[in-house]
Amino acid sequence: MIMGSWLGYSSNPDLVDLLELNGSLLKDLRHQFNHLLKAEIMANLQLYCYFEQENMPPLPMEVVTESSACIEGAKRRGLPLNHKQLNKFKRGDDKNYNAVLADILEIVKTCAEIVPPRFEAWQYNASRCNSLRERLRRSLNPSRDPQKTQLKSRLAVQKASSYTCQWIFKLPAFETWSDWSTPQNVLWINGKAGSGKSIMAAFLVHSFRQGVVDLQDEDETTVCSVPLASSPCGYKRSTLTVLHFFCGIDRTHEEPSSFIGTLLHQLLSQHSENQRLMDMAQKVYRHKTEVEISVMIKLLIDLINLIGKVM
Repeated sequence: MIMGSWLGYSSNPDLVDLLELNGSLLKDLRHQFNHLLKAEIMANLQLYCYFEQENMPPLPMEVVTESSACIEGAKRRGLPLNHKQLNKFKRGDDKNYNAVLADILEIVKTCAEIVPPRFEAWQYNASRCNSLRERLRRSLNPSRDPQKTQLKSRLAVQKASSYTCQWIFKLPAFETWSDWSTPQNVLWINGKAGSGKSIMAAFLVHSFRQGVVDLQDEDETTVCSVPLASSPCGYKRSTLTVLHFFCGIDRTHEEPSSFIGTLLHQLLSQHSENQRLMDMAQKVYRHKTEVEISVMIKLLIDLINLIGKVM
């Protein structure tokens, strides 16, 4: 460091001490990173390490050698630059820039093949989710296709006459219930058989859920396809989670455990990227295929409390 200051190259002394070659900090970071590379979710990760090949003037020395710059298992790329030049490129055509760019393009090409299925494996209810998540879905034993089919068919009836059901938004009782301005948690809509209660329910489910997921994918997860900075995992995420269950259409699931299991399944599907929810659910079902209804209800309440507003 003293020699560097004489030559006009100085560094923060505290930083230099922390980055001591055989220091405990660097050893710990390297150990953690190597452990991460061996994890299932990071399998087949392409890693490139670049190192300087020219001496730093005026003394004939490499500041960072190949052995200290490269990690075991990574592809190594030497560039004919010294330590000061290593993070810079020339204007115009630069063979070093072209070499690094070629590596980046290769990484992007490979990631397009391996990243989507990998992330899908870590999302609840994805078509290729891993065995842990698939086992949880089977344990919940949800009513899936019948609920989705019923929602679509009832909504199709409403859409045939789009003015139908709109009147409910003007009812004072509905307004106070839907804007959370009353402690009353239940809105009871009753009427004669065939009067349109199910159609109204489907209309309200879609109205509240609109903008979260498309109706055709309401019970499915999708892999992120946009930058994370744009929106979380590509979703236009609402602060409201909407769960539903139509009775009288799926007799095999019309029991308390399947009813609660369906709601749990829908909640996890709409927040498939939330690892904390998954951990809470898997803690309950880890070594069980059947769980007492009181435990399932408590789990649903705990998940709702974590998520926030749920209808």
